[in-house]
Amino acid sequence: MTKERKEKPYLQVETDDSLWETVGRGRAGFPLGAYRDDLMHTDVTYIDWHWHSEIELLLVERGALQCRIQSESFRLDRGQGLFVNGGVLHRYEAIGGAILPNIVFSPELIADRRTLIYQKYILPVITGGAPYVRLDPQMSWQAEVLALLSDICRTARLPDGELETLSHLALLWNILFEHLAQQPAAVSAPQSRVHERTARLQIMMQYIHDHYREHLTLDEIAAAGSVSKSTARALFAAGLQTQPVAYLIHYRLLMAAHLLETTEQPVARIAEETGFSDSAYFCRRFRSAYQMSPGAYRLQKAQTQ
Repeated sequence: MTKERKEKPYLQVETDDSLWETVGRGRAGFPLGAYRDDLMHTDVTYIDWHWHSEIELLLVERGALQCRIQSESFRLDRGQGLFVNGGVLHRYEAIGGAILPNIVFSPELIADRRTLIYQKYILPVITGGAPYVRLDPQMSWQAEVLALLSDICRTARLPDGELETLSHLALLWNILFEHLAQQPAAVSAPQSRVHERTARLQIMMQYIHDHYREHLTLDEIAAAGSVSKSTARALFAAGLQTQPVAYLIHYRLLMAAHLLETTEQPVARIAEETGFSDSAYFCRRFRSAYQMSPGAYRLQKAQTQ
């Protein structure tokens, strides 16, 4: 019997079909928005998939955050931060709650795209730089970025804080330029098509994450992304070098390994909880993936704690 899964509350982001965020940031003449997202004192636990052409910087002021940037996933703890380049698909989920001061801004606030400043100092970061950078206060230049981010979050809320905000932003960008600038990379496909493919892959991945306990078929996974089965296979192959059903099994095994390590549930119960209708089949797949039985895996993890 399929168990109902209670959906986690999330911060709604207005997007189009490609998950492009349709709401502008800041105000006319000053395209910078400063926010303090509270995922700790409300029922909201995550900010769903979206992307925007603006740059985003955030700080984990309290709690911890699980970040998904395109096909990558990692954790940020208190004091750490994140730079997300324009056009990069991302999603955030609080781990036991989080408070996130953040800014989203257009680089044209620093300089018009027709100027030398834009061509020389901004373009190399937004077209040739990294899609994202984790910011650790233990690294001096990243600590400077995080300190300036905090300053911007403060001054952006002042009634007449625009000039001071812009001054901090220019200093922050200079540090990013020194460490992230590269020569612009060639684009092999129209950006809108790239985003659409990435968005559909992420939607199907998230559908698997949300429904892995249930009996899922390739038809259902493809339907979640509004694509055909052959397109679903092609998107998973291109983005993750695997196939949809193989990714489903991989994710189920990850969840099973977590339960083996953190609970005392019987193996048969864990198999059922993670979508395997046959515990013997689960054990064979687990042994193939981890080179040991579920029981041996649990014992090994217990001995290393």
